[in-house]
Amino acid sequence: MIIGITGYKGRVGSELVRMGCVPLDCDITDYESVEAAIHGTKPDVVINCAAYTNVDGAETEYEKSLKINTWAIEKLRNAFDGRLIHISTDYIWKGMAGPYDEKNFDFDPVNNYGFSKVGGEVILNTHNNQNSIIVRTTGLFGGCSGKHDFVKLVIDHLKQEKVLHVTKALKGNQTYVPYLAEALLKVATTDKMPKILHIASKDVISRYDFAVMIANVFGYNSNYLVPVDNRDVTGWVARRPRKGGLKTRLAEKVGLPIYTVLDGLKAYRDTI
Repeated sequence: MIIGITGYKGRVGSELVRMGCVPLDCDITDYESVEAAIHGTKPDVVINCAAYTNVDGAETEYEKSLKINTWAIEKLRNAFDGRLIHISTDYIWKGMAGPYDEKNFDFDPVNNYGFSKVGGEVILNTHNNQNSIIVRTTGLFGGCSGKHDFVKLVIDHLKQEKVLHVTKALKGNQTYVPYLAEALLKVATTDKMPKILHIASKDVISRYDFAVMIANVFGYNSNYLVPVDNRDVTGWVARRPRKGGLKTRLAEKVGLPIYTVLDGLKAYRDTI
C-alpha cells in the first residue's frame, strides 16, 4: 500500500515519511501541482499534513491561512478520489466547554486560524466525503523534524534557570507526534473507520501543568515556571480557547493506540 503525505516536511508529515510513507511533492494550493503529484505517485491513501499552523500569524494573514487550510482541501479532494485523511484541530471550537467529542458540531472558534480549519472540515463534509476521514489532534510535540516545540522551550529556560511564564488558562491534550503517526497509519490501513476521529493523548491538562510535568520528567527545577493567564503570555496576538481538548474514547473503541501525556514525554526524553 502506498500512503502519500502532503506537508511531508512538517512535524507530522516528516514522522510519517520516516515510518515509510511517500512524500507528495506539491503545492496543495495549486490543483495542477496536486494532480501531477497524485498521478506520479499513485497513492492508495493520502494523509493531508499540509497546513497553515501559525495561530497568531493568521490574525494578519487570514487570506493565506484560508488558502492553505480551507480552499486547498477542495483541490486535494478533487484531485484524489481514494481515502483522504485530513488533519484538523480542537481550535475549531470556541473552547469554553471542552473537552469535545466527535459528535459536537457547534463550530464557534475564537480566532482566524480556527475559522480556516473549520473551512477545511466544511468542504469535506459537503463534498462527496465517502472516502474522507477527519482526524482532529492538538498540542503536538516531538518527532523527527527537529522543529522547536513547547517542550524544548521549557527545557531551554530551565537549563538556564530562567523564569518562564506559562498560561494556566489554556487546557488541551499534549500529544507526542510519533504516537499520533502510529495511530494515523492504522487509520490509513484499516478498512472501516469512523468519518471523524480524535487522536491525541488521553489527558486534558493546562499548559502550566504540562510545563511542570516536563520539568519533573527531565529533572529540572519547576520553581522557575510561573503560572499566568492567557493575556499575560508574551507574543500572543490571537485569542486562545481556554477550555479546549479532545475526547479520545471513540479512537480507543476502534482499537487505535492512545497514550498518556506522561507516556509521550518519557518516550521523547529517550530521544534527546
